[in-house]
Amino acid sequence: MKCIFFALIIATGLWACNSKPSGQTGNHDMADVHHQHPEVLGDPRAAEVMAIHDSIMPRMEDIMRLKKDLRKEIQELEGLEKSTTNTKRIAEAEALEQRLEQADQHMMGWMRQYSPDTLTDLSDEGAASYLQVQKTRIESVRTAMQQAIASAESYFKEK
Repeated sequence: MKCIFFALIIATGLWACNSKPSGQTGNHDMADVHHQHPEVLGDPRAAEVMAIHDSIMPRMEDIMRLKKDLRKEIQELEGLEKSTTNTKRIAEAEALEQRLEQADQHMMGWMRQYSPDTLTDLSDEGAASYLQVQKTRIESVRTAMQQAIASAESYFKEK
């Protein structure tokens, strides 16, 4: 009984240490940090970069769903009798799964390297240059994601 009591006390203490003060919600992760910086910095170019990011971030769920669906499709096709058609569909599904994975990694890579804190240490020209590079990179991420998703969705429509 004493062990349970002490375990509850420890658990309560750990929970309290991890709790946020009232008014704060959610996890404080990299996405939260990125969303706060354009307003803090007041730079509309930074806000534009993050707006592109924010517009495509929900599509990450589509990427995960499609990768899962493609894996299932591959397993089902591998369980069928070997044929030229099945072999071709497996290869196509594997290539699409790889494209989705690359798009996913492209987004994760951009988020890891994007550092809005850098702007406070740069001159106006340096900040403008940095944000232009970041805009180009996130637009590239958007294109890769949109193309990979469209291709995978088309694969399933042809089925």
